[in-house]
Amino acid sequence: MSSQTILKALGIVATLLLGLYLFAQWQLKSSLERFTDNLGNDFEVTYDSAKLTLSGTALINSAKLAIPSLNVQITIEEVEYAVGSVFDTLFSDEDSENFSIPESLYIRYENANLLLTPSVTAMIKSAEQPSHLSALEASGCGQKMHLGINEFLAMGYTDVNVSGELSFDKTSVVGGAISKIAGHSKLNISNMTRFEYQFEVSNISNDFSKLTILELRPTIDLISLDVTDLGYNFRRNTYCAAQENTEIAHYLDKHIKLVSEALKSAKLEMTDDIKRTYKELLQPGSTVHLAVKPKPGFSFANLTHYNEQELRDILGLEIKVNNFDLPQIFKGWQLRKFEKVVVLSPKAIAEKNRIKHLKYHKKPLVNAKRYLRKQVKVERLDGSIFEGVLDSVSGDNLKISTTYKQGYSQGEIIKSRIKNFYVYQ
Repeated sequence: MSSQTILKALGIVATLLLGLYLFAQWQLKSSLERFTDNLGNDFEVTYDSAKLTLSGTALINSAKLAIPSLNVQITIEEVEYAVGSVFDTLFSDEDSENFSIPESLYIRYENANLLLTPSVTAMIKSAEQPSHLSALEASGCGQKMHLGINEFLAMGYTDVNVSGELSFDKTSVVGGAISKIAGHSKLNISNMTRFEYQFEVSNISNDFSKLTILELRPTIDLISLDVTDLGYNFRRNTYCAAQENTEIAHYLDKHIKLVSEALKSAKLEMTDDIKRTYKELLQPGSTVHLAVKPKPGFSFANLTHYNEQELRDILGLEIKVNNFDLPQIFKGWQLRKFEKVVVLSPKAIAEKNRIKHLKYHKKPLVNAKRYLRKQVKVERLDGSIFEGVLDSVSGDNLKISTTYKQGYSQGEIIKSRIKNFYVYQ
């Protein structure tokens, strides 16, 4: 073969590759346009640039998702996604009525940012639903019964910035059902929390357009969750300590005490080990690891009927805080008991724990017998004052015992000579 023939062949190949590349970019933009059109008039999607690599990865830069009716705008610095091969990525949405789970999926996004504007915060506040859990979290935080969007703003949060990724692969499909999907996911909320997931699920319908999805019962083979504090604990502790006008250490002790008392109202007793571990969990930078590998036949419908040890066994439950295994959490555990948890309001707690300031109160002398063994004060007509414990009351006299360092003395006071009678209460 001559050199000219080789050069011509290479030229043809290069032209084909260039044509394929240009077609891929055109097809990507066409797919994005169809996607935005399908969103309807309620959403507006724009982006600065989009390109597709030969490996099948689509890259979108500086995207914006706006919802004009709600005055909401989310900016995303970069989005990367791939669905199997380059052809799957380009043509996966051609027939949306017969959507099936792709062989593999990869999505990554960086710095998806939502500013907490007045309209956004008002919308979030209207959707807030305080619960037992949010009330427990707010325990000991001044007069707060719930930590919501207003409290987040007071902690210094001005926006929500999220980065993350999701990927999975599926195994063979048999009779319309997928044997297994295995994947992992990361969610990074800036200055707040990081979540990392791993999952394995089997017996899933491969075609979401058919009713077979309702006929199958997906099986959870593995769920693993790792949570790392990225700054929320410090902000919450600082904020709540300020609400209590105290130091962070004192706030944490009070918070744990109140949570323990609230759980005890439903006969859920926190062990001493758990109280110490919970305090570690509230510290900046804390980590939690939770993993379950349910045994065959386990049904989440019966979750409320198991005690803690049974749940640990049947779920293959693994819990770690700061890389240490978590011992028994509650004595008397049952999930349905949480519905009976009573979280007292700050006002009720203050009333329950308030120090009663005693003082002398003027009482009718005819009712003196009601106050036997009580501390009393008697003012006679001549101005003399006697204080002590009321020992007895007769028709004409009162007997009062007065305590001294050396002992006590008892004296009688004639009723007709008493001007005022006081009881200390």
